[in-house]
Amino acid sequence: MQSSLRSLFSVLRYLKGTPLHPQWLSDRYHMHSQRAVDEIEDSLIINIGSGDSKFQGITLRGNKLIQVDYPSTNLQYRNKPDVYADASCLPLREGCADVVLLLEVLEHIPDPENTISEAHNALKTGGKLYLSTPFLYPIHDAPHDYQRYTIYGLRKILTRHGFSINKELRHGNSIVTSLQLLNLTFLEIARDTSRTSIPLGLIIGLLVYLPCIAINLMASPFINLRWNSAGCFGYFIIAQRN
Repeated sequence: MQSSLRSLFSVLRYLKGTPLHPQWLSDRYHMHSQRAVDEIEDSLIINIGSGDSKFQGITLRGNKLIQVDYPSTNLQYRNKPDVYADASCLPLREGCADVVLLLEVLEHIPDPENTISEAHNALKTGGKLYLSTPFLYPIHDAPHDYQRYTIYGLRKILTRHGFSINKELRHGNSIVTSLQLLNLTFLEIARDTSRTSIPLGLIIGLLVYLPCIAINLMASPFINLRWNSAGCFGYFIIAQRN
């Protein structure tokens, strides 16, 4: 039964990025925003909190990619970094990098102020920070989930540490965010049930799967609606070192 549960989650990994995955609504915004990373050329790129990120093909455009992750939190990932380090104390020469990536990482760092400062120090003048972080999204990778930022908080922390913002994107709107949170609630119920009863958790997981797909389809007409919505999954920012 436990192997059946593992097989189910394995199948879901292959469906990631498609409407058949329960987290499709949030994932598609991340995938769209991160296309900006695919446009980087001839740069030294530092990827802080690399986890299992691959950025396939990024080195084919004349880039050099250095993956950085924290030793204890990296244990849960298959991919190993080039450098083990604390994001708030990077072993990097000042002004060495053209680009720093900090994608879905800031919420997991106990000292975000020093992390932004370290990213600034690592960048050349005019170098760019690519930052994404959640806003309305459940706790994840517990217990290493420490904070959420509004767009106003992100602007303030970046400006305070010597960045100017070139681009801002909000991931989602109130309608899509609410529907994705409903899907995540279903997944949470199945996950928490499986911790006490794997057969029951598997049954609940199978029962809620079709409603999750129906919710994805229901949300589809609202995905591209853009307004200054108070509810969003999070933000994607490109900022430049002054």
